[in-house]
Amino acid sequence: RGIASQLLHGGTPVPRREELVDRFQAGEVPVFLLSLKAAGTGLNLTRAGHVIHFDRWWNPAVEEQATDRAYRIGQTQPVQVHRIIAEGTVEDRIA
Repeated sequence: RGIASQLLHGGTPVPRREELVDRFQAGEVPVFLLSLKAAGTGLNLTRAGHVIHFDRWWNPAVEEQATDRAYRIGQTQPVQVHRIIAEGTVEDRIA
């Protein structure tokens, strides 16, 4: 509640995508929600201190690639990676 956030997904046009990344990197918006596939390539999110996966993917490499957006050259802080998994779900079985 009351925390500024923004959303990037696969349908986000490239100019808007660049604007969203720039705003996050500048510290204007502290929470950046990204779909897993949209976050997987071409982004540098070194301002991120936490990566939270809440939409698991069948291929672990896809998640790792998305996580790597925060582990880039220029990262100066520790990054914590969290995976939200509900017990008894398909995600629980593939975790």
